[in-house]
Amino acid sequence: MKTKIEGSRHLPILLILLLVWGAGCASVQMESRPSEIRIRLVAEGEINDRILLPVDILAVDETLAAQVLEIGAGDWFVHKTRDRLAGDEIYRFDISGGDRKEVTVPLRKPVLRIIIFADYDRTTEGRTRQIVLPRDKWKSEYTVRVRQMELELEP
Repeated sequence: MKTKIEGSRHLPILLILLLVWGAGCASVQMESRPSEIRIRLVAEGEINDRILLPVDILAVDETLAAQVLEIGAGDWFVHKTRDRLAGDEIYRFDISGGDRKEVTVPLRKPVLRIIIFADYDRTTEGRTRQIVLPRDKWKSEYTVRVRQMELELEP
């Protein structure tokens, strides 16, 4: 004697819907944190009183980020911690007026902060010499304007 389970013919449709919904949720999670970030540095015609400008882009974990931010932009370029970073943790550039530089930073698991420091010759105000990318709202691309005496993140 065969017993027919009511709604059993809808079971395959329900399973397909669940799979599609689950795949949609997974893609939303993946989009919230890109696997890499492209950063473009675009310099104005004249920057840093026409003196070559060192710029570092750091991709670090939370612990190292706290140390780096405590050091600050003013002391970063002469600090021993700078010399210890290597590989995907630090990208070093020298920029002059009119330059365009681009780097793709991989977001490996421990990377929680991306910090950009510039070593302007005359500026002492830290906030104009550094940018910390908003980690909760990372985008896949950023453009940083390198101005005469400050860095500016384009919206």
